[in-house]
Amino acid sequence: MKILNDITKRILFGITLISAMLSPLAASPDDAFEPVAVKRQIEPNFPNRAYSEGLSKGYAEIAFYVDEKGKASEFLPVEYSHEAFAAELERVVKKWKFVPAHYHGQAVKSVCHAKWEFLPDRPVVMHSFAGLEMSHARKGEEGFRKVSLCDESNLDFKATMLAFSPIYDGSVESDSDISLDYIVAQCTFYLDTEGGVKLPVVEASTNPELDALVVDSLKRSAFERPTSEGRPTTVKVRKTYKFPVVRGT
Repeated sequence: MKILNDITKRILFGITLISAMLSPLAASPDDAFEPVAVKRQIEPNFPNRAYSEGLSKGYAEIAFYVDEKGKASEFLPVEYSHEAFAAELERVVKKWKFVPAHYHGQAVKSVCHAKWEFLPDRPVVMHSFAGLEMSHARKGEEGFRKVSLCDESNLDFKATMLAFSPIYDGSVESDSDISLDYIVAQCTFYLDTEGGVKLPVVEASTNPELDALVVDSLKRSAFERPTSEGRPTTVKVRKTYKFPVVRGT
């Protein structure tokens, strides 16, 4: 008997607009933004690997871009109880069809989150009594998750940038206005468990026409591996940076 219920099947989305505005998105009218919608959805299955390892439940959350044409890309598992659940959710979300987010009627690129709770649709073979859900011996939801999305304030150490790729704009001549010696940008992005930058978004910028260069620079940057209580974690970071611009002909 299938034991998935309506709560288990529910898919939840969080949207972050990639904006070219000089003012933060939070200051814009709520009715100006229409979030991503799902046109076609395929439900994930309880992974065979989870059955073979005797797991009786699971959880995964992934973040990804949905572009102006409704195409999903750059998937990042931000939370999961086992890699198999994150892999299965990513596998099916790649097959979903989306209606892109709109801002003032215009399609825009956005960052989405998909969350899924997994329950098996057939009995799980337990290899030993001692193997019964390790989470039962732990307190709270966090103990159930192998990787959790951590608040930046709960990191063991501040998110420290170890490598930075400068912005190069070949279209800017050497005698250009001095304001293009640098770009000030408020950015949000995720760090994966290895310190890689994922899904960067420019929320506000002094030079919005160069936002794509800011995003590219962040993607090529690297941070110290984020940990919380000594455990690898993912984290969403919000920072304001002054990016130097390397100019040339």
